[in-house]
Amino acid sequence: VPRPQQYWRSFMPVVYSMFFGFVLMEQIFSERSIFKIGKIKLFSALGKISFGLYCYHMVAIFIVVYVAGLLGFNATAPDKYLVITEALIALGLTILISWLSYNYFEKFFLNLKHKLSAPKEKVAVKIEPKKEFKRKK
Repeated sequence: VPRPQQYWRSFMPVVYSMFFGFVLMEQIFSERSIFKIGKIKLFSALGKISFGLYCYHMVAIFIVVYVAGLLGFNATAPDKYLVITEALIALGLTILISWLSYNYFEKFFLNLKHKLSAPKEKVAVKIEPKKEFKRKK
């Protein structure tokens, strides 16, 4: 006989997806957001190198685990402090590799994209200021 907890667990991925989808939509489209994550300089900097973070994280993890093995640490039965230390070192190494990749490799191609792309047609658009909404009494 299935327990109610088992049914609840099957719906949790949907709940998480809806919650984080709402957070993303609120951050992107809300004009009067309470808290904008994009205003934090650290997150903006990580956003610039996010492609490198995605691409290089496994490389950094393999390097850290390999070096830890060379130094004599047991990777098959690691201590919890070793796992935390390896994760933090791998995170730092990933950020370093991603930053280097962005500044010395990706920026070149991003600038090249602007030079090689077809020019966009300029369209004159008249921008009017927002009108105040007055309520009827």
